[in-house]
Amino acid sequence: LNFGLGAESEALYKDWLKGREDDALAWYLLGRATLDANLARAAYLRAAEIAPRYGRAHMGLASVHRARGELDQAERAYRLALKLDPNLPEAWIGLGAVCIAQERPDEAVKVAEAAIKAVPGDPEAYLALSELRPERAVEILTQASQKVTTDPRIYASLAQELMRDGRYAEARAHVERAVILVPASPQINLLAMQVKELESGALTWA
Repeated sequence: LNFGLGAESEALYKDWLKGREDDALAWYLLGRATLDANLARAAYLRAAEIAPRYGRAHMGLASVHRARGELDQAERAYRLALKLDPNLPEAWIGLGAVCIAQERPDEAVKVAEAAIKAVPGDPEAYLALSELRPERAVEILTQASQKVTTDPRIYASLAQELMRDGRYAEARAHVERAVILVPASPQINLLAMQVKELESGALTWA
């Protein structure tokens, strides 16, 4: 899909479905593979019919509702998916995005906090919560850096927050960890240079 091979992806999963018509996973994967919203919805519905307690099927239906702007239906489907399987990072993120789209930021905060408890190794909830609660960003991202050690965005975001506080040596330590993870990233290398210039006094935050 990322390479623009949506038609090939859909054809592959349609072919894989043959002989697996009673497999909820096969229908769910077809729903994910297709770019046709109607086919995706039908595939997710079939998966839910086969396995009513299959959280991923309801998560897929929620994503179709969300894409169509059917936010109330999307919220109900995401909440059902998470009730059946709370270990679905994508469903937590989707539910939070629906709350934000409905202009319910306090509820989005509750969703992000619940996501961190349910899936503490997923970086997205920490990043979302740090944006929703900027006054707690350093605390949240510090916690994230201890739980999620392979995502450079956590270290880079924490470094930026520390830079704002004038804590340049701490910021440099975190951005160096991000550079180790993605040494070719222009954005993170730029951040590393900024931290160095701030720490030396060549630049001021203003």
